[in-house]
Amino acid sequence: MQRLSSAAFSHPQGGMLIYDDPLTITRRGVEIKIRMDTRKKVLVIDDDVDFGLALTYFFDDKPYRLFLAHTLSAGMFILENERPEFVFLDNGLPDGFGWEKAEYIMMKYPKVQLNLISALQAPVPLVKVNRVFQKPVSLEDMFSCLV
Repeated sequence: MQRLSSAAFSHPQGGMLIYDDPLTITRRGVEIKIRMDTRKKVLVIDDDVDFGLALTYFFDDKPYRLFLAHTLSAGMFILENERPEFVFLDNGLPDGFGWEKAEYIMMKYPKVQLNLISALQAPVPLVKVNRVFQKPVSLEDMFSCLV
């Protein structure tokens, strides 16, 4: 049986229904069982496309589900909808300074392990975060944060 993280089904009145819980559907006498993806989620919000590609290859055989966002707004959308356990947040993004969202993230999602990244010497964050990385960041260092 193929594992799916979520399944989308057309709603008869339009739109989509998204099911994120284990689900059994019976349709025309055929029973379909869908199991939830239990891998921990990692969100990386960084505008460096090459870094994102390297992360994709690195995480391919790891027991984590990787989400990439190249803008702050896209990252916040993924954070709200996917609720990852781990977040790596770059400071300099095309639509804002990521670190300015650190306090909001920690207040709204207190269980998330927030890690901050910056290419420049950045100020010490005012909230408690897991780690602060100065670019370049090694993939092994990032992976060591996933506990």
